[in-house]
Amino acid sequence: MRFFTLIFYIISMTICIHFIFGYYYEQFSYFTQQKQYVTISLFTIKQAGLGNCFFELLALLGVADSTNRIAFVNSNDSKLTDKFKSRFKENFPNLYEKFELRNIEKDELRMVGFHGHCCKYTNPRIVRKIPDENLYLKGSYFQSYLYFDHLHEKVREWLTPAKKFMDLADSFIKPHQADRFKICVHTRRGDFAPGKMHSPTNLNFTIPAIKFLLSEYDYDHHNNIMLVLIGNDEKFEKSIGDKFKNTEKVILPKSDPEKDLAFSIKYCDVVLITAPSSTFGWWLGYLSKTGNLVYYEDILETADKVAQQMYQQDFYPKHWIKLVTNNKTGSVNKL
Repeated sequence: MRFFTLIFYIISMTICIHFIFGYYYEQFSYFTQQKQYVTISLFTIKQAGLGNCFFELLALLGVADSTNRIAFVNSNDSKLTDKFKSRFKENFPNLYEKFELRNIEKDELRMVGFHGHCCKYTNPRIVRKIPDENLYLKGSYFQSYLYFDHLHEKVREWLTPAKKFMDLADSFIKPHQADRFKICVHTRRGDFAPGKMHSPTNLNFTIPAIKFLLSEYDYDHHNNIMLVLIGNDEKFEKSIGDKFKNTEKVILPKSDPEKDLAFSIKYCDVVLITAPSSTFGWWLGYLSKTGNLVYYEDILETADKVAQQMYQQDFYPKHWIKLVTNNKTGSVNKL
């Protein structure tokens, strides 16, 4: 009996020592381990629109989270740093605060080939075991929601514009319109033109698509629906609105993109993306009031050249709804 008691005592003490040692070892490792950092080129900050910038910045934060690293902007590039501060410090303070500014020389960076196509996801686990302190992931655009979708609620918080823009969003509608069910239609013209990289909004799709959405939501929201037209060509948006004279509507004035985002966050129940490769339209949908009722034109039905690089399953969230055109009738419906 004493023998078994002794064996039990030895086993019990061994287990206790194992757990106690393991706990304090983890605590010691946590406080003493070297911090690790990750960055990318962030070239969009210097020369591209807000939608493109968001994809790179949020992809970087998502990769950092997935690899237990800290996202940083390299202040060794003064132009990048100045642009980052001027575009985000005041307008998106929650986002700006998520990045460290660090002056790192090129020879201090471990360069790793990572992201190829504009709109294709690369799993960050392939770089998790790299021991170097400063990781630089080669690639550009990083346009896949899969990098950051696991942080969805935090993303909404980080990309909420400054209070002045959130307050401004209220001024675009009248008090009695606040509770209307809003179908927000994003259009893109100007720099999006036929024959160029991105296909612009096409009336042959947009008008039937709006008719489809009005019909789709009429049953639940009869006499309570209003259209909100958002874009960079007010004359073009007015021509769309004129097709729906019996529907209450508002055209957001062309100004800062931050106010469009603020409006979508606060008011858009449904978002229709009419230029399928528009990254700003994409973010209007992702950040909208629910983030779930987003419709978009099938990019393969357009002449958009981005389709050649786009992995649609990596670019469009799987619960978003693709719309296709019936070539015989011209009507639009869900795929």
